[in-house]
Amino acid sequence: MQKKSVIGYISTPDKTVERLKKQAKTLQRSGVGKHSDSLNRVAKPGGYDQWHHVVK
Repeated sequence: MQKKSVIGYISTPDKTVERLKKQAKTLQRSGVGKHSDSLNRVAKPGGYDQWHHVVK
Protein backbone atom coordinates (compact mmCIF):
# COMPACT_ATOMS: atom_id res chain seq x y z
CA MET A 1 0.00 0.00 0.00
CA GLN A 2 1.35 3.40 -0.98
CA LYS A 3 1.35 6.17 1.63
CA LYS A 4 0.06 9.60 0.71
CA SER A 5 2.09 12.56 1.82
CA VAL A 6 0.09 14.93 3.94
CA ILE A 7 1.09 18.52 3.49
CA GLY A 8 -1.14 21.28 4.73
CA TYR A 9 -1.09 25.02 4.43
CA ILE A 10 2.39 26.54 4.35
CA SER A 11 2.69 30.13 5.55
CA THR A 12 3.43 32.16 2.44
CA PRO A 13 4.20 35.89 2.25
CA ASP A 14 1.53 37.96 0.48
CA LYS A 15 4.04 39.14 -2.13
CA THR A 16 4.79 35.54 -3.08
CA VAL A 17 1.10 34.67 -3.33
CA GLU A 18 0.46 37.67 -5.60
CA ARG A 19 3.48 36.81 -7.78
CA LEU A 20 2.30 33.23 -8.21
CA LYS A 21 -1.25 34.40 -9.00
CA LYS A 22 0.07 36.71 -11.72
CA GLN A 23 2.16 33.88 -13.19
CA ALA A 24 -0.91 31.61 -13.21
CA LYS A 25 -3.06 34.24 -14.90
CA THR A 26 -0.42 34.77 -17.60
CA LEU A 27 -0.14 31.03 -18.10
CA GLN A 28 -3.90 30.63 -18.35
CA ARG A 29 -4.19 33.44 -20.90
CA SER A 30 -1.65 31.64 -23.08
CA GLY A 31 -4.22 28.88 -23.50
CA VAL A 32 -2.88 26.25 -21.11
CA GLY A 33 -6.25 25.48 -19.53
CA LYS A 34 -8.36 26.44 -16.56
CA HIS A 35 -7.15 28.98 -14.03
CA SER A 36 -7.16 26.38 -11.25
CA ASP A 37 -4.84 24.17 -13.34
CA SER A 38 -2.53 27.12 -13.88
CA LEU A 39 -2.43 27.85 -10.15
CA ASN A 40 -1.34 24.28 -9.45
CA ARG A 41 1.29 24.44 -12.21
CA VAL A 42 2.94 27.59 -10.82
CA ALA A 43 2.76 26.27 -7.25
CA LYS A 44 5.04 23.30 -7.98
CA PRO A 45 8.13 25.28 -9.09
CA GLY A 46 7.46 27.57 -6.14
CA GLY A 47 8.06 24.64 -3.80
CA TYR A 48 4.46 23.61 -3.13
CA ASP A 49 2.69 20.39 -4.10
CA GLN A 50 -0.58 22.14 -4.97
CA TRP A 51 -2.10 25.60 -4.85
CA HIS A 52 -4.10 24.94 -1.69
CA HIS A 53 -0.77 24.59 0.15
CA VAL A 54 -0.01 28.21 -0.77
CA VAL A 55 -3.22 29.80 0.51
CA LYS A 56 -5.54 28.94 3.34
